[in-house]
Amino acid sequence: MASKGSQNSEQIEIELNELEINMKRLRIEYEQFFKGGAHREPQQLLAKVQKTVTRFASDPPRRVALKFRFNSLVARFQSQRQLWGRIMREMDEGTYKPHKFRMKLHRGAAEETPGEPSAAAAPDKKKSGIDALTDALLSARKMAGQHEPIGREKIVQMVRNQTRTLRERYGDDAKISFKVVVEDGRAKLKANVKKRA
Repeated sequence: MASKGSQNSEQIEIELNELEINMKRLRIEYEQFFKGGAHREPQQLLAKVQKTVTRFASDPPRRVALKFRFNSLVARFQSQRQLWGRIMREMDEGTYKPHKFRMKLHRGAAEETPGEPSAAAAPDKKKSGIDALTDALLSARKMAGQHEPIGREKIVQMVRNQTRTLRERYGDDAKISFKVVVEDGRAKLKANVKKRA
């Protein structure tokens, strides 16, 4: 392959565009891997990006604008690699918080709360149950990377509406509880209905 000095600026720009696209893909694939959406670290894409970076580093672009762009991409890549390395170490040591939280959820240890809509009958008990559930859901959404805002009032309303619907279907004596689960990388509430004998 010809050296960068003998290639024209247009070709170098095309290669830098491809490098930037691959870096974005790599960041997305690492995020999916860390959230549990992918089972393997994206080693092939990482090696491809590293190979391009090494090639350009050994024979950098001559034009100042292209050289500046390459250096910016390399700085971003090195920063991301440090972050990914730190997260991988935390995962290996079992100290990566989102990973620990997912494991807890998959073991079914998420907070549960009764779904009785009669908050007025037992205000303190109901309030603490809803608060625990709300905290668990907000925390799980944050860990799963869901940044769309959702207020506590909306969560309480969701629980009440779903409880009302389930009571209409299964009767007033059904025992309804809610827990936080993560499915397909998204945290949500899941209702559990037990009919009393």
